[in-house]
Amino acid sequence: MLSAPKAVSGALVNSGVLDQFAFHPWIGVEYGTLGIHGRRLLIVGESHYQSKPGDVDAATQCTLTLEVIERAIRGDAGFSFYSKIADAVSGEALNTSEQRSGFWKRVTFYNYVKRLLITAAARAGKGENFMTRKKVAVSIAYVAVFLQLATYLARDTGWLSNGGLYTTLLYATSITLLGAVLWLARLRFRSQHEAQPAEPGKGANRIEKQLMAIALLAVVALGVVEVARATGYLPDRNLYVTLNIALPVLFLAMTYQVYLHRKKNSAGR
Repeated sequence: MLSAPKAVSGALVNSGVLDQFAFHPWIGVEYGTLGIHGRRLLIVGESHYQSKPGDVDAATQCTLTLEVIERAIRGDAGFSFYSKIADAVSGEALNTSEQRSGFWKRVTFYNYVKRLLITAAARAGKGENFMTRKKVAVSIAYVAVFLQLATYLARDTGWLSNGGLYTTLLYATSITLLGAVLWLARLRFRSQHEAQPAEPGKGANRIEKQLMAIALLAVVALGVVEVARATGYLPDRNLYVTLNIALPVLFLAMTYQVYLHRKKNSAGR
C-alpha cells in the first residue's frame, strides 16, 4: 500500500510560519503547481473532535490535521468524511490509496474551528449525567428544606426543646442544603461552559464573575445578619449561629471555585 505523501505543511513547521495556527493546515505538495483542474482549491472543514478533554495530546495536537489526512489516504476506518470529500470533488470514487494520494496532493485542507470539540455522543452522555445529578441535588435540597422546617415547627410546638438534638438537626440540614445549592451551582456553571464554547477568556470571565457575585452576596448577607442581630431583629441565637457558619462557608466555597477555574484555564493555555 502506498504511504501517505508528506504535505508542504511539514516543511513549514520549523520555519515558524505555522505558529499562528492551532492546527497546521494540510497543504498538498502539488497544490501550488497542479491544483484541481488547474485551480488552487482550499477545502474548509468544521472541526476536530475528541471523546473527552485530554484524549488528544496538547503537545502534538497542532499536527492533528496532517495526521488525519494521512490516515484518510491510507484508508483507515473512521475517516469516511474525507473520502466523501475526495469523491465529490473528483467526480468519481477514489477506492485506492494511490487515487486518494493523488487527490490530496493537489489540495489544501483546514478546519474553521480552531480548537478541539467534544463528540456528539460524549455530549449526549454528559447531558444525561447532568440531568441525573441535577435531580439528585434538587431532591437533597428539598429534603433538607423540609427537615429544617419540620425542626423549627417541632420546636415551636413544643415537640422539640432547645437542646442538643435541635441544634444538631438545624446545623445538619443547613449544611446539607448549602452543599446541594453549591452542587447545583457547579453543575450549572459547568454545563454552560461546555454547552456554549467561546473564545478563550470570554466564557471563563463570565463564570468567574458569577462566582464572585455569589461570594459578594454572601458577604453582604453576613453583614445584614450582624446588623439584624445587633438591632434585635434576629433574636434566635441558633439561626444566628447557623447563618454565621453557612455564609462564610459559601463565600470560601465560591472563592475556591474561582481559584480552581483560573488554575484550569491557565493550565489549558
